[in-house]
Amino acid sequence: MRSLTRLAAIAATALAVAAGSLVAAAPASAGPTDDYSIAFGASDFGSVPEGSMKQITIEVKNDGKQPITIDTAALASFAYPFKLDSTTIKAGEGLDPGMTRELKVSFTGGVPATSVTTKIAFTVQSVITPGFSATYDLELKAASIAAVGPNFEVTDPPAGDALDFGQVELGNTATKSITIVNDGTVPLTFDSTAQTARDMKGNSVPVTFRGAPFTTVVAPGASTTFTLDFAPTAEGRLDGFITLVGSDGMASVTRIVEFTAMGVAAVVPTPTPTPTSNPAGGAGSGTTSTGSSTTGTSGRTLASTGADAAGLFAGASVALMLLVGGSILFVQRRRRVQS
Repeated sequence: MRSLTRLAAIAATALAVAAGSLVAAAPASAGPTDDYSIAFGASDFGSVPEGSMKQITIEVKNDGKQPITIDTAALASFAYPFKLDSTTIKAGEGLDPGMTRELKVSFTGGVPATSVTTKIAFTVQSVITPGFSATYDLELKAASIAAVGPNFEVTDPPAGDALDFGQVELGNTATKSITIVNDGTVPLTFDSTAQTARDMKGNSVPVTFRGAPFTTVVAPGASTTFTLDFAPTAEGRLDGFITLVGSDGMASVTRIVEFTAMGVAAVVPTPTPTPTSNPAGGAGSGTTSTGSSTTGTSGRTLASTGADAAGLFAGASVALMLLVGGSILFVQRRRRVQS
């Protein structure tokens, strides 16, 4: 009897320990594991000028072994100077291992020489293990610096590309354009007298800014386009550089754009001969007499003179023949009379 009681007690204790072990193995919350994990892309904004805004795209990737969902409650945790502009994360959407989503976040520069670090906790849930969740921190970093002041960049043609006017015939004009953006913090003025075009030796070239003289003011964040004309004055290749200068009244910013062009000879069309009418009864204008290169009226005069001479010669020959014939006949008649 005692043996049975002891065995029952041991069995009850074993069941109690086993039950406790099962509860401890399935907590409501847990830390990162290899099966469930997300990774964030670069989230450091670097240095941002005071008053300026910079946006970056942060990748969120399921780099675990199991499908998960991401709790969207964290999306409401972004606060100034950080701002969540947009995201592709959707509530309740399952992400298989290797799948990614994006966060577009912006930062506004504040007091110069200050840095900001913010952590935002993202919670993920298991798709195949109900009740399992884990939390991961997205760390945002940024530093504020003094305002940039005047600055602009050339956006077209792209950096490293030359402005190519191509082949242009002498007497013609080719047109190209340059687009700039004011990425500084103050308005910039572009005066046509400060914008120049030179060859590689610094000599003036037939490249001009259309609309000169002009004064163009470009606000921060805005852009403008300059139109340039190339009218070659000589044949041959021409390489040079265009200098763009913007000023805020106290400081100037300069950018250089290389250009290339080719002047070629104009194609002269071959004239079409104009036909002339033939004179009545003639052989045609410009005909030549045999053995002579004389043409025109003089040729016709010479040809006529030759024909008249031939006629006179023929008439004289006939007259001579008649005279000789008449003489012979007279002699014969005289002989008959004498006999």
